[in-house]
Amino acid sequence: MKRKLILFGVWGVMILSPWLADKSVFKQNDLPAKLVNEVYLKKAILEEGRWPQWNPLLNQGIPMAADPLSDYFNPLMGAPMLFLSREAAIKIIYVVCVVLAGTAMYLLAREAGISKWTAAALGMTYEAGGYLAARITAGHAEKVLTYPLLPFFLLFLWRGWSRGGKWAGAAGLIWALMLFSGDVYNWWYAGLVLGATGGYVVVTDRGKWKRVAAAAGWGLALGAVKWWPMLLTGPYLVKIREPFAGSQNIVSMVYHLFLPLSGWFKRTGWWQMVPSNFGWWEKAGFIGPVWLAAIWGKLKLRSKGWWLAAGTILVLAAMPAWILNPYHILVQKIDWVAGMHAPTRVWGMLGVVILVVAGKVYDGWRGKKRWVIGGLMLVNLAGVVSFFEYALIVKKFPEIQAEYEAKINNALSGSGIWQDAAGAQIPQDKAAERGLRILNSTYGVNLKGSAAARYWTGEADKPEEEEFPVSYWGVDEIRVSASGKDKNLTVGQSYFPGWRVWVDGKEAELDPGSFLQTKILPGEHEYVFRYFLPRFVAALGISWLACAALIKVLLKP
Repeated sequence: MKRKLILFGVWGVMILSPWLADKSVFKQNDLPAKLVNEVYLKKAILEEGRWPQWNPLLNQGIPMAADPLSDYFNPLMGAPMLFLSREAAIKIIYVVCVVLAGTAMYLLAREAGISKWTAAALGMTYEAGGYLAARITAGHAEKVLTYPLLPFFLLFLWRGWSRGGKWAGAAGLIWALMLFSGDVYNWWYAGLVLGATGGYVVVTDRGKWKRVAAAAGWGLALGAVKWWPMLLTGPYLVKIREPFAGSQNIVSMVYHLFLPLSGWFKRTGWWQMVPSNFGWWEKAGFIGPVWLAAIWGKLKLRSKGWWLAAGTILVLAAMPAWILNPYHILVQKIDWVAGMHAPTRVWGMLGVVILVVAGKVYDGWRGKKRWVIGGLMLVNLAGVVSFFEYALIVKKFPEIQAEYEAKINNALSGSGIWQDAAGAQIPQDKAAERGLRILNSTYGVNLKGSAAARYWTGEADKPEEEEFPVSYWGVDEIRVSASGKDKNLTVGQSYFPGWRVWVDGKEAELDPGSFLQTKILPGEHEYVFRYFLPRFVAALGISWLACAALIKVLLKP
């Protein structure tokens, strides 16, 4: 196993080397915004010695625990970000995730009875997957964090189902870590896998249903600190339900399986001849035609397999031609086909399963045919590495414009800064480091009831500077001194459950509108807004108790 770890380590560093050599990993993508929570958490701990529940710097304020995209609970992200520079932390985290991904894929393949070297090829192919390369270039840190967790989850669930005991707890822990990584999408999909596994066990082997239920129970208990507060803010956070909204026609998923040599196909420019419905091809392109060739060959093209041969030829022949593309014809002729959606992100989980199945088939080959398919596996491996070269070197995300850097540097510390959602992104992590409140981001419109969403959807005007300036802006607390009559006091933070207001020490009513707002009483008064969610504290206690109990279970011989 040590040799395999070295293999996956060297391979992971090699395929990431173009990205690691880059002077700056922060581009005009989603990564700077992803790290705002970590930046604010570090400031709150080091400067005020408190663990915050509310982040005032992003989307006009958002609850940190209930933010489905927040990854600040994941120790792999939190620890490096707390002690290292952001550049160094992200590079270390990504290398660790890639190496763990290959290792997890190898262990899962071995658990499935696949031979050592076929399992190693599976691990290396998974490490160089197009899904991962696409997530790195897009700055989706949460999906990079969960990439190695997907095969680990299936591995531990498999062992938990067959052996029970600590393995069920391990599966639950991995499920909770998906949620802590901010990847609410794969957390949902893993939950569906748990449900489907439980249903299958009840039908086929009812005596083992408790083992699957234990995995689900451990996962819910460990993840309570995030999912329980998230339920309360569910009506406000559209991102929670987005995994089921769909972004890719299910018919076109078939085509993902037939993309030849994913990296080379794109790198050589041939991609320009392919219809636009392949926009998300890279997420599953690493599977390539090689694995299907193994499965197809296993059928030996007998009478029952002729339709597979004809379908493959039709798809490969029609791909470069828009008019002859069968998918295009289906969508044009049958309306309901266009409505069959499935989230493209599901390919992260499905890719693991498909690779395991294909590895099992490949191991069943013998003689010269095995060598032929083995050669194709190596060619496919070179192809997926080529995609890494294309995604991380040739087609980089643009650098953050200097004018946005200057905009941040010239802003007064502690003030607010507006970002034009239609323009280039400001380096939000740097803005957060200076304590600048980002009054909107590209995710602002996804906050259903927030002030940012109301502004960007045209339901509200851009708010002017507050008439009464904030005198103190601390962790989960805002203080304002104001005087007036028949006026409203408005603070530029979005309302979420958990906010309360006190006037001279006495609690007052808070208008649950899009901003924090309350009535101004006659005379001079101090208004103190505080955010505290009792549900978070209770959920934190549940998660800690579950963690202590799981450690005890895992340490048992």
